[in-house]
Amino acid sequence: YIVATHSSIFLRTAKLHRVRLLTRGETGTVIQRFEREREILNEIGLTAGDVWSSEAILWVEGPTEVGIYDVLGAAEPDLLEGITVKEMPDYLRNARTKPAEIAGIVGLLNAISDALSPFGVRTRFLFDRDELPVARRDAVMERAGNSVVYHDCREVENLLLHLPSITAVLNKRRGELGLEVVAEDTVSRRFDQLCADVANRDLYPGAPSQPDLAGVSGSRLLTELFASFDELTYDKVRYGRALAAQILVLAPEKLEPLRDAARSLHEAGPFAATS
Repeated sequence: YIVATHSSIFLRTAKLHRVRLLTRGETGTVIQRFEREREILNEIGLTAGDVWSSEAILWVEGPTEVGIYDVLGAAEPDLLEGITVKEMPDYLRNARTKPAEIAGIVGLLNAISDALSPFGVRTRFLFDRDELPVARRDAVMERAGNSVVYHDCREVENLLLHLPSITAVLNKRRGELGLEVVAEDTVSRRFDQLCADVANRDLYPGAPSQPDLAGVSGSRLLTELFASFDELTYDKVRYGRALAAQILVLAPEKLEPLRDAARSLHEAGPFAATS
């Protein structure tokens, strides 16, 4: 037998149908099984460890965001205290831009809230803005209350568009490959060329009339920028973490929108004491 208390590691290895929640009732210990709740939690990818070792869950769109929050949380532990950052399931992430599925999003949010409410777990969903019209975003947020947050920029990579940090990360990789260092003004010129190319639909899916750092596809811009220097391959997760770490040193305010999303979970009130 292996016996442990307060172990998120063991909880994450257990299927929810094998787990029981024990609480103190008026007449003694109450043992709770899962029925509909179990099905919902399994469907959205939650484990017992997520439910009972977290006070709140911040859902993000992909592993890039998870990696950036790992870096941010390591540097600022209080920010993510009690919060688990999890990648959304595909169907939820894909539904965020489809008008016909707004009702489905809201229904899913309500189902998750119903499933988690016995445990007091708060949830937030942090979506990329992409090309979603303002009116449509407002409609989702109106129906979902404060459960949904959108980036003010197109995607999380737009928060990483900081030239000194990009140059530092680019040159670190070039050094690992035995390549010469490139000057920041060289990187800056290529960066400006890419930003100015509003006719490039890979960079500007929204077809703006003028360059827009908030509306450009940040991930595509970084991919093309890295490829401009000896065809370096931009890995979103690896370099997302590296850029976030560099930005925390050189321009920590750039990551403030990510802090705000986490703070919104704390601002709803103090977390209950973990039992």
